[in-house]
Amino acid sequence: MTRLTFYIILGVLIALGAAWVVAQPGDMVLTWRSWELRMSFATLAIIGLLYSAALWLLCRFWRALRNVNPFNSPARQAARRRRGHAELDRGWSALALGDEVAALRHARHAKVDLPEENGPLLLLSHVEAEKRRVAILEDLRAKPETAPYALNTLLDEAMEEEDYVLALSLARELTALAPTNRRILKKLFDIEVHHGKWEAASETLKTARRNKALEAAEVAHLDALLSYVQGVEADVSGQRGDALDLALDAQKKDASFAPAAQLAARILLSRKDGGRARKVLEKAWKEHPLPELAELFLELEPMESPTERLRRVQQFIKLNPDHRESLLLLAGQAIEAQHWPEARQALDRLVKEDRATVRTYNLFARLEQKQKKDQIAAEKYLEKALTAKRDGHWHCSECGHQPRHYTANCPDCDQFDGLEWVE
Repeated sequence: MTRLTFYIILGVLIALGAAWVVAQPGDMVLTWRSWELRMSFATLAIIGLLYSAALWLLCRFWRALRNVNPFNSPARQAARRRRGHAELDRGWSALALGDEVAALRHARHAKVDLPEENGPLLLLSHVEAEKRRVAILEDLRAKPETAPYALNTLLDEAMEEEDYVLALSLARELTALAPTNRRILKKLFDIEVHHGKWEAASETLKTARRNKALEAAEVAHLDALLSYVQGVEADVSGQRGDALDLALDAQKKDASFAPAAQLAARILLSRKDGGRARKVLEKAWKEHPLPELAELFLELEPMESPTERLRRVQQFIKLNPDHRESLLLLAGQAIEAQHWPEARQALDRLVKEDRATVRTYNLFARLEQKQKKDQIAAEKYLEKALTAKRDGHWHCSECGHQPRHYTANCPDCDQFDGLEWVE
């Protein structure tokens, strides 16, 4: 409707113009050297219109000629695309075989044949020289369909170069594009932890929980670990009240995270609050018995006799009676209280169930020395201890380091949450 109205108005204007020209008689004279051309204004107007029409027709003819250009035909374009994709396939194959020179050559050929596609750029981002490669990644970063790839590549390089400020910025930008991606959320969490941004790391965990990017158990453990780390910092800085609250919060979030119980129990023992410390240790022992927990439990009543301590241990290990640490704790205290049959029964059970470790045979040797004063039998057990299975210990899943005590970051490679207890 709008176009029709425009044409009607244009026709009216042309008619009015023609009427005006007819109503204005007179001639126009064009002189060039000895030549003189005389014509009416109406004739000149008609010549101008004819010239404009001829120019328009010539433009239409040129456009039609370009469309039938054999060098730009659909068949030729399809052939170029096939050739470009073939070069791209050869380039990826060469890269897979480690031939980066050939991969670069094929990628450049593919880019000529596929100037509008991202495939050649993706390949070039692997094989081009550093400055060109960074420029290519920035080009890919500007495109919505390839931005995640470019950002992830730049993020990996920033982390490899330990540029954590840049890595944090890239990780946040990438998380905005892929908020449910487990790998990206874990990277963002690790970088925030590296910077000590505990609140930001906690928010990242909430995002992961909300988007179901991480398992609930993993989120709970990492959340507990954040509370534990802040508790350790508070403890070191002398803020023991805050440290206790954070340690108890960590145990509440993940009852199986024994280091949190150790921190809370140690603070409570320093306050002479043995009752609360005992409850913390009992809750932890039920979930995950550790030698350090046993040591703290024995410190609850420093003035008791060996027999009284054995009775307390007998009640304590009922929380997890079949665990190896429970049997070793029972055997050790039974030896101290000279309850020989009970000690030997606990140790024999570990041997019979093929769960004997170095500590098992060391306790056997102690039992022979204390009960029978039999040094020869004790030495035989000590020899067995040399080849026995190692006791439970902390082990870094990243570098293999085996520290004596737990830390949130591996002392050797600094991997956060790298240490795990190996039975």
